[in-house]
Order: sequence, then structure tokens, then C-alpha cells
Amino acid sequence: MMFRFNPRYFLLTLLLLGVEIFIGACMHDAVIRPYGGDVLVVILIYCFIRSFWRLRVLPLALGVLIFSYLEETGQYFHLADRLGFSRPGLMRTVIGWYFTWADMLCYTLGIGAVLAVEGLVRRRRAGAEARETQAGKEARETRAGWRRSGKEAREIGAGNEARQTGDAGVNVEQV
Repeated sequence: MMFRFNPRYFLLTLLLLGVEIFIGACMHDAVIRPYGGDVLVVILIYCFIRSFWRLRVLPLALGVLIFSYLEETGQYFHLADRLGFSRPGLMRTVIGWYFTWADMLCYTLGIGAVLAVEGLVRRRRAGAEARETQAGKEARETRAGWRRSGKEAREIGAGNEARQTGDAGVNVEQV
């Protein structure tokens, strides 16, 4: 685990946090608030961690998923009530108070989305690096070709000069 600030992940974290706050404050429907927020929260946690630590994608994604499952399991056992957060408030909202299997599915879908996007980004970077490597190889070959052709041109020029000069060293064309 290596500390390294990543501004892209940090901006994604802030964006997702804003969306989560908007969903919690303004959405009162039967789909986005209960399910969309759960899908996004695992992505938010993943992006937050990637903002500050350079970790491999799969172990981090699985760690976030396990953390989310444990948090949901805590809801099954009424952890918020046991910790004394029986009245509505921030901690009760963060810990949660109602277990559902649908939340587990949403967490899984969210991490699936993380893995899919990270896989696409990785393939895109690998393709760009391969194209860059190929372009660099072609540039080196072109420069080597120029050096060869320059050397060949000098050799050809020297050969032409020898043919144009007679045995006495006098230029035939000048006579």
C-alpha cells in the first residue's frame, strides 16, 4: 500500500458524494433512493480510497464489497440500536437500520461496475501504450534508415567522384 494522492479519483469522490447527498435529500421515489444510492455508495468508497492510496483494483474492490456486506449484516443485527443510535441522525443513517438482500445485490452491482470501468480503462491504456511503443519503434527505424541512407549516399557520392576523376586525379569533366 503506497500513499499517493490521485486528483481524478478525488474529484470522482466529490462528485459521487454530491450525488449521494442529492439522492438522500431530494429523491423520494421507489427506485433511485433505495437502490441507486446503494450502487453508488460502494463506488464512492472505492474512489475515496483510490484518492489517497495506490492499491490494486481487484483486492480493493473486493475489500469494499466485503466491508459493505459487513455493514449490511450489522443492519440485520440492529447494530445502530445496540450502539445507542436509536434516534434518526447522521450515525444511524451511515450505519443503517434495515437489512435487505436487495442492498447486497446493489453493492455487488456497484462493484461490478467498478471492475468493468477499471477493466476498460486498463485495456485502453494498454492499447495506447502499445500504439506509443509501435510509433516509437517506427520512429527509431526511420531514424536508422536515414542514417543508413545518408551513409549510402556518401558511399555512392564517393564512388561517382572516383569515376569522374581520372588516374591523374584530374576531373574528367573539367578537361
